[in-house]
Amino acid sequence: KAVVSTQSTGSANENLRLTPEEMNHFEKIAKKTSEGVELVSQDMELVAKLLSWEKNLVFPCIDLARSINKASPKFFEFEDKLGIITANLSVPSSTCVRVALRFLVDVTCQHTQHCVDNFANQVAPAMDCLNTTDKKFVCLALYKILYNMTCVDADLITSRCILDSISKLLAYIQRELTEKDKTETMQFHLLVAIGNILTKNSQLSELVEKDLIKQFDSSKYNHKIRVTAKEILAL
Repeated sequence: KAVVSTQSTGSANENLRLTPEEMNHFEKIAKKTSEGVELVSQDMELVAKLLSWEKNLVFPCIDLARSINKASPKFFEFEDKLGIITANLSVPSSTCVRVALRFLVDVTCQHTQHCVDNFANQVAPAMDCLNTTDKKFVCLALYKILYNMTCVDADLITSRCILDSISKLLAYIQRELTEKDKTETMQFHLLVAIGNILTKNSQLSELVEKDLIKQFDSSKYNHKIRVTAKEILAL
């Protein structure tokens, strides 16, 4: 395992320039991750250096970090994974934000319980990405993240926070997106996620936005969505 710093130190810093040897090392790391080969701790110094670049330059570095995590899930500590992600969710580069959201989807699959336990501080802030211009991509990532959060147990306060985020995303999709084939997949999984929460925490049913759910009990939605909406309203 390795520990990294995600603090930006400025692209003008000569210490951050890659030497020819480091470029060769970078290529070897990239080749290892593309082949699913597990990395070793000696690779970490270069990875940390890359991740310290300014955010407008860091895209290939965070993409590499995501690839490393997929090839070697234990290479980064859990807190470092979230640190890399959160450091790139609010940067001007839409490419960095996209990769950070993809990375967060991966992490919520790998460490679902840990992500639930840290939801309010380290996962929920991803909802702010709805303010970006790439609406559909953000929604596609967020629905997967939020659905994953309902697949394990959570305390009542966290469950309410997750429920609020799901309702916000569901309403946003209704309001902002129009592609039926894409939105119905998201809507169905978010409705199932609400059902998951209410099944475990029936006392939260009074907090469900009933008017929002009733919209899905309509002939314009597919059978799965209508049935799921009815089941939620009956809880």
